[in-house]
Amino acid sequence: TDINWEVYQPAHYVSGNPYLVSPVYINGKGNDSLSALSAQSLDGSKLVILATSKQVGSLWAVAYNRTNKQLYSAALAKRHVGYGPLGTGGIYRTNWLTHTTSSWLDLQALEIPTGDDHHEGLKVAIDSSSIDPKLMADVGKLSLGGMDVSEDTQVLYVMNLYNRTLYGIKLPADTTAKPSKDDVTAYPVPQAGCKGGIGRPFAVKVYGDKVYIGMVCDAQSSQSAKDLTASVHALDPVSKKFSQVFSMPLDYTRGKVVIGLDVQNWFPWTDDFSQALHADFPSTAARPQPVLSSIAFDASGAMLLGFMDRFGHQSGAGQPEPGGKASYSGVAAGDVLRVYP
Repeated sequence: TDINWEVYQPAHYVSGNPYLVSPVYINGKGNDSLSALSAQSLDGSKLVILATSKQVGSLWAVAYNRTNKQLYSAALAKRHVGYGPLGTGGIYRTNWLTHTTSSWLDLQALEIPTGDDHHEGLKVAIDSSSIDPKLMADVGKLSLGGMDVSEDTQVLYVMNLYNRTLYGIKLPADTTAKPSKDDVTAYPVPQAGCKGGIGRPFAVKVYGDKVYIGMVCDAQSSQSAKDLTASVHALDPVSKKFSQVFSMPLDYTRGKVVIGLDVQNWFPWTDDFSQALHADFPSTAARPQPVLSSIAFDASGAMLLGFMDRFGHQSGAGQPEPGGKASYSGVAAGDVLRVYP
């Protein structure tokens, strides 16, 4: 009795006024003067521009290494927004101390396939339009997904959507050096039990001594919502084996995407833009398709699952449909679920 004690976990430490780092999507193929990666102090007092769209292009995953003060960001397949100079397998690095960003690692240079760049007709002007038809099918299926740094800050884990494999990249102690093929370990994501489609991994989260990945069964073949499922798997980097820790169906009832439009629940994945059109809303396109894009854990051990809408990356604001006949405003509808231990 009468003893007070605390356990300090460095990975859980947050400064008094931390920064939220976020990609910014800029229409077109890259502009020198527009931010594509920025950081905002939590109290809103300071905004830091970390990179232009020409430097990095379309990004999604962001991971921070607290030891060497380097921030890593990874390419994303997104219609109407071009890749950066490293293409579909690009990982960029920002020196947090100087707020400067550079091209760091192209996975394809390490003989890791991440898919080809299928963007077409992108222009530099921010108010330009583009049909960009082939990216409709690429979203969620090629380039990179989630990314995180191990708690000992020695390994960068990144999800390759193209071959559905998680890669562990050993980070050189010398920040001027780049990883080689010998520094990379591949962890193919399990596909068993996915009915009516393909298992599509995306989320990556390091928690304790495990690496958690999130995936959905896309039901694209069966086009049956009953085949839509989500699951979380934990990787033991020592044994190199995955174990499933959670799964759930995705045919639950959600709120409406747009008031007055009878679209609410998750739909199977599709590459057909016409499936998102609605006669009662002739200028609006919506068809929510689940991507388990992020995983987090709170202080009680509960797991928070972030789902983004694949259609949000297949469409744009006032951009043409893949046939180029008319323009629509795409509406995205994600979700956040809490999983209790």
